[in-house]
Amino acid sequence: MTLGGASSKVDVFNGTPYLNPAAFTTSPQSASGSGVPLRVGTAPRFLSSVRGPHSMDEIFRMSKRFPFSKREGTFFGLGMTMTNPFNRTSRYIASTDVTDTEFFGKLLAGGGGRTIQLDARIEF
Repeated sequence: MTLGGASSKVDVFNGTPYLNPAAFTTSPQSASGSGVPLRVGTAPRFLSSVRGPHSMDEIFRMSKRFPFSKREGTFFGLGMTMTNPFNRTSRYIASTDVTDTEFFGKLLAGGGGRTIQLDARIEF
């Protein structure tokens, strides 16, 4: 599997090229120093609609309610919520700003680890 012509391993420190920076350029600007673009480009300044590689995340929730007393409507509940139970690492595009020469179009890997939250509650 290749990611933008690179291997499937993602360099988490320097980034792996994913978008070709040569395919994007800033519009030429006027020489008067005012910085007025001479023509309109075809892409927005921030490419928020660019899709990166597929990422998966899961959240599992389990709970159980027990009657607390003989009174109607009183319960004791136990629950557990698990985020990222398979401890997956996500890949994401670091920057979609074409003026960012260091991280534009580079793919990084990261993400939070597995998280478990326990809860107990009394409903009345």
